[in-house]
Amino acid sequence: MNNCFSCFNWLSKVWRQKAAPGVGLAFVFLLASVPAFGQLTFAVNSLGDDGQEAASSGLFCFTGNIVPPQVPECTLRAAIESANDADEPVNIIFSQSIPTTNGNSQIGIETGLPFIQNQVTIDGSTHPNYQGNGNVPLRIRYTGPSSSTVSGIRFSSNGGGSGSTVNAIGIVSFTGSGILLNGGSGYMISNNAIGIVWLGGGSNAGGRIGSHGIDVNGASGTGSEVTIIRDNVITQVDGDGIHVRNGAEATLMFGNIIGLRRAGLTVFQPFEPSQIQGAGIQIAASAGPNNIIGGFGVNVVSYARSGGIIVRAPQTNITRNLIGLPPEFQPTGSFTLADYGNEDAAIILESSGNTIGGSGSATNFIGNSPVAQIRVGTGATPANNNQIRGNRIGVTPDDDNVGAQWGIDIINGNGTSIRNATIANHTFNITARGTGNVIQRNRLSLATQASIEMLGAGQIGSSDAADANRVFDSPVGIWVKETGTGITTIRNNFIGVDADGTDRGNAFGIVVSQPDNLVNIFENTIGFNEVGVRSFQSTSGIWIQGNRFGELADGTAAPNQRAVWLRVEDSQQEAVDHLIGGSIGTDLGANPAIGNVIANSTSIGVLLDQELGGNLERVTVRGNVFRNNAQGIVFRPEMNEIDPGGAMDGPNTLLNWPEFDADESSLDPATGELNYRVRVNTTSANASYPLFIDFYQHSGDTAAQGEVYLGSLVYEASAAAQWITGTLSPMASISVGDQIVATASDSNGNTSQFTLTPLTLESSEPLPDELFGDRFEE
Repeated sequence: MNNCFSCFNWLSKVWRQKAAPGVGLAFVFLLASVPAFGQLTFAVNSLGDDGQEAASSGLFCFTGNIVPPQVPECTLRAAIESANDADEPVNIIFSQSIPTTNGNSQIGIETGLPFIQNQVTIDGSTHPNYQGNGNVPLRIRYTGPSSSTVSGIRFSSNGGGSGSTVNAIGIVSFTGSGILLNGGSGYMISNNAIGIVWLGGGSNAGGRIGSHGIDVNGASGTGSEVTIIRDNVITQVDGDGIHVRNGAEATLMFGNIIGLRRAGLTVFQPFEPSQIQGAGIQIAASAGPNNIIGGFGVNVVSYARSGGIIVRAPQTNITRNLIGLPPEFQPTGSFTLADYGNEDAAIILESSGNTIGGSGSATNFIGNSPVAQIRVGTGATPANNNQIRGNRIGVTPDDDNVGAQWGIDIINGNGTSIRNATIANHTFNITARGTGNVIQRNRLSLATQASIEMLGAGQIGSSDAADANRVFDSPVGIWVKETGTGITTIRNNFIGVDADGTDRGNAFGIVVSQPDNLVNIFENTIGFNEVGVRSFQSTSGIWIQGNRFGELADGTAAPNQRAVWLRVEDSQQEAVDHLIGGSIGTDLGANPAIGNVIANSTSIGVLLDQELGGNLERVTVRGNVFRNNAQGIVFRPEMNEIDPGGAMDGPNTLLNWPEFDADESSLDPATGELNYRVRVNTTSANASYPLFIDFYQHSGDTAAQGEVYLGSLVYEASAAAQWITGTLSPMASISVGDQIVATASDSNGNTSQFTLTPLTLESSEPLPDELFGDRFEE
């Protein structure tokens, strides 16, 4: 070491004369590290690691050594030490004379650099070979013992470094974190390469970081004092790419590339995977609220072993990110899209009140996670009232399949809102546990089991038609397995058919199996499925009302094979108390919208299927429009004829359908009234009286079904199995030659099949004499 006190005297003389004519201030600015332009600036001109000469600290950067071309040496360590003693903010730049190899400069650090206690700007873009475009020719590398935990650039917990900037620095091989922000606020961490450095003129060079890429430890702020972490490349770290903790709030993280590195030898080469051992970004439970991931620019988060983004603190906003996907959705070289996935979920929420996505450019693109793309809560940790909106999950803009087992998996969360998403190509596009979860305005397709799996009470769609989900192209569109103590409502959705009539059929539109409470299926359009609604195993309280099966509102056909299929499979199963249309006691005439349109089914309209001694009863089917290519209501075991007295057992107690006496039934053309003679041949011992007989105008084909509801009558126990006569003023106009069918429902809600042989209406008026003429005259 050339320890030269006369050099310091020389620098002091220059400082005293800095305003005198003829003094080379630019020379001093770059080589002697003196104040210029009202801002104290130190220019690093050496790759050494010596510290600051004590006598000049706070005024100059000077180690006491002279370096070629015979100028005072300023190392990065000396610049930080002197900056800590300065009374004003300091710029640390890199001299045009700093030594380079192949255009790049590496500073070896044997012991930890000083904790920064003053506002500084460390700007690697001042390196003479800096070209932008991700080129970082200046890097610092830890060369000390691995037994010490040493972070690269680190700020003191006293907050004195608030407002500092670290820009365009490569940081490698440190046993601690790449950049450590302890306390303070208003930091700008930008354009750095951490863990592996892209050297634009040569090669990838670097070394793993032992902890986090960037560790935000309590550094927070609001307004103009927020901490910004932007446009960094972070990879090959043993912790998280970015870790936010200890009360840090309102941190803005955008434009970062995490888990990838440059693939080739020019700065324009694309990125390839390079693993993060922890999470790409983690907001720890100790962090504060209102941290923002994305928003102002796109983060790319890939190839992280513990998950892409983990959020354990509340009110974090995650928007405008690519998670598990390469930039511009283009893999590099021999890599495929699947190689860019994170090893756990893309996003893991373990806190409440967070927002993932938004509208327009706020969309997140998420794919390639092996288990779940978004996981909400854990078995022990609830995550409630989170908003998941406007994301594209499991499918790229070019419709490439980047799906997984789950698109969104709500493990432990209530009040989750999932809206305006496109989710495809998963085993389950959405699985929802908990209560109060709301799924609206999504396009869900191409699941290998079910697009929506409900394991708790929630809402799919709403009373507002604009909230409709489109649920397509899957073995099961919506599968309700459990409801807990609440009610699940499926309302105003398009299931198997798009709003324009496009065939996007599922095998089963809606399946209900073993719910614990009521399931409402209201006002949906259900078409092009093998079965529109199916239940199996033990079920109770499925209400199917106001839906359109097999056609759109404008009458466009969208046929299902079967509209509704309710089934029990063995003696341990029971399916009871279901409604298809109106209930017993409902005024069907005053509530026509409660009925379903069941149209264009190619096999059966409604099938009640009881196997192997199970119990399927109290299924009420009233006030619907049946207009199919097959029988409207069918029991299995089949019931093709009246069972006198009604003693047989089967679905809905195999209640007999009403029979008409054609000779004693007619239409009065003058009044439009129906004169009927009708009976239900079931004794009071085999049905719960009174019965309710609903009259319908037959649809006109050969199948037993009713299209237009005409009215009802009460069939009392005193008349059980007996013929009764009466007059009905129908609610719709009918004419001579029309056909009439009916169903019977007992007081427990068991509804029969439709009258197997329709009544053809004849006029009640006698034929005029002139039709007979004088046929019998002599």
